[in-house]
Amino acid sequence: MTGKGKYNYYMSASSTVCKLRAVTIIFFVGLTLLLTTLACSSRTVPSERVPRKDKKDKSRLADEIKDLNFPTDLAFADDGRLFFTEKTGALRLIKDGRLQPDPIATFNVPQIVGYNETGLLGLALSPEFERDHLIYVYHTYNEEGRLFNRVVRFDYRSLETKKTIFDGILGSRIHVGGKLSFGPDNFLYIATGEANQPGLSRKTNSPNGKILRLTRNGKIPKNNPFGQSPVFALGLRNIFGMTFDSKGRLFVTENGPENDDEINMITGGSDYGWPIETGAGSGRFEKPLFTFKDSIAPTGIVFYDSGALKSLKGKLVFGDFNEGKLWAIDPDVANARPEAVGSLNLGVTALAISPNGSLYAATESSIVKIDEDIIGK
Repeated sequence: MTGKGKYNYYMSASSTVCKLRAVTIIFFVGLTLLLTTLACSSRTVPSERVPRKDKKDKSRLADEIKDLNFPTDLAFADDGRLFFTEKTGALRLIKDGRLQPDPIATFNVPQIVGYNETGLLGLALSPEFERDHLIYVYHTYNEEGRLFNRVVRFDYRSLETKKTIFDGILGSRIHVGGKLSFGPDNFLYIATGEANQPGLSRKTNSPNGKILRLTRNGKIPKNNPFGQSPVFALGLRNIFGMTFDSKGRLFVTENGPENDDEINMITGGSDYGWPIETGAGSGRFEKPLFTFKDSIAPTGIVFYDSGALKSLKGKLVFGDFNEGKLWAIDPDVANARPEAVGSLNLGVTALAISPNGSLYAATESSIVKIDEDIIGK
């Protein structure tokens, strides 16, 4: 995200401080003279993105929870509990509307002045979280003076169950990536940055500058597009948001070097051009859904399919870090342009949707419920 005239993602003007869970939806198909139950999971909608209208939101979150230590990602459980990561290494919980005083877990992440994009960065709950209680996180670590990133999984009730799912992602002062999301195919998608080494984005033998796809246990799916490689898509620079829509399509926010911030639809085996091209380019690479010519630093993104905020229904909603705005775009309208639909006046870092369809945003220091008073500001 770093570039001339652009805020660093993990910085504010006054200080340097430096998300999709999916489940299988079961359809019951009646056959003549016989009922056969078929389990369909390949392109169904992640339940995290479809509000459960038969459930009340038990989280009872306040409209704003303040004085947080740079939240980087948010994930709701079906019962309304909100898990979130803080950049400095704490995994925290809001339960029954109250921030729990003690972290669920704390990760030893590097605290280096000027290294503003490292830390505890990504979070996803298992598709079977109510049964298995598993949480996945993406974090930076220091090994013999070198920075790396890895994805680990653990039962949130005990860190002793921690298992490394994927390791060896190069770290850096900037361009670290870190978003996690379970897709409708039940696989884990991992967004990595190119670690300030643009050439890594083009190498399929490097995990950096990619979207990776793995099973829940960290294995490589047999139908990955590059054979026995975790790489799902390449040619990416630095992703700060990732979501699936109701059709099972994957969308990301990507930060350009000095301009050309992008909203991209990701398809398996595709090349998004970095560092050869940014924006629409020559047509040699995948064309972005939209390119911002002026830098906004787009971050968290969700597909909003609830009726709570009617003006946003059926749209991709994302935040920006530079001005703290919320944006919306209809992914099914040709040549659509994002519309600024609200402002929080603080850099947005992540978005999430509660079980009853309420929209929440994380800023540099708070978690805020997005209501009609904010939309339209």
